[in-house]
Amino acid sequence: MQIQLIYRQKLAWKYTAVVLLAVSLLIVACGGSGDTGPVETDEPPPTAEPTDIPPTDTPLPPLGSMTFNNATTLPLCGIFWVPTDSLQWGFNLLEGEELADGDLFAIPDIRPRSYDFKLNDCDGYVIGWMTDVVIEEGQDRSLDVGVPVDYVILENTSSLTVCEVYFAPPGQRPYFRNMLDPDQTILPNTNMYIALGAGGWDMRVVACSGEELEDVVIVDGETEYTITD
Repeated sequence: MQIQLIYRQKLAWKYTAVVLLAVSLLIVACGGSGDTGPVETDEPPPTAEPTDIPPTDTPLPPLGSMTFNNATTLPLCGIFWVPTDSLQWGFNLLEGEELADGDLFAIPDIRPRSYDFKLNDCDGYVIGWMTDVVIEEGQDRSLDVGVPVDYVILENTSSLTVCEVYFAPPGQRPYFRNMLDPDQTILPNTNMYIALGAGGWDMRVVACSGEELEDVVIVDGETEYTITD
């Protein structure tokens, strides 16, 4: 009798284990381990807050243009056009071509801002230059470039080659950018012609060695200046 009772108890535990195992498998098959998962409601899902990122297709402001009319009686071989805050004159827009007297040269698609320009004849002389030329949105400007009335001729009688020539209105600093092109110099016993606006100017001349040769005032009406050692 005792043996049969023990056997029946073992069978009862065995069937209980089988039932528990079956229930566990049923729970796993239904996708859970006792978790009820998210509760379904009739409320809409949360949405992201709007951002202030501007659209990428914002139109650019209308572009402008600048047209030069060569009325100097001489061909031009250099036109330099750069933003006012540029440190250098950049590249020559004529790219080895000549702009004959009476011909036009147009610079299209200019973004609205302030610009500087410099014009050279085919001897490298600076026939004209101007700062702070403002191009407004969609503006088409034109300029007649005539024979300069005010100018200075620099005679280099020093023993050094000049690589830098700067001008500024009297007492104003810093000086305007170097009037000579990167590949342009004033050799000893040669000269350079540079157009100037009316009135006096401060001038600074620097040799290619870095030595400062002149730091003087060009008085109103003065048309020649001699550079010495």
